[in-house]
Amino acid sequence: MEGIIFVPGISGSQLLYKKTRSIWPPSWNDLFGYRELNELLDPKNITVGSAIDVFLDIIPIYKIIEQDLKQISAHINSVPVGPYLSLPYDWRRDLTSSSLVLDDFVTRVDKFIKQRA
Repeated sequence: MEGIIFVPGISGSQLLYKKTRSIWPPSWNDLFGYRELNELLDPKNITVGSAIDVFLDIIPIYKIIEQDLKQISAHINSVPVGPYLSLPYDWRRDLTSSSLVLDDFVTRVDKFIKQRA
């Protein structure tokens, strides 16, 4: 079985302040100046949410490509829902550390899929 892992681009992952309040992407309230800069710069209280599917509730960012990737995964595996995972990350951090997390994640997923085959 083949799977797809989607990694959003820089600034393409939602960031949450204290695990509850979305501070990235900006909201309608930020159109005339981003108001969450202090929170965005806080390294201790930021967690990663999901890939940003839609911006400001009207502009598609990753929604369409994720739908397509899910369909491709299902098609190549001849199943209704193919293995597809989105791996958002904290794009403010050094990409070297994020690449290590990605490598570990891919290794674990690959091992899991091989065990199930």
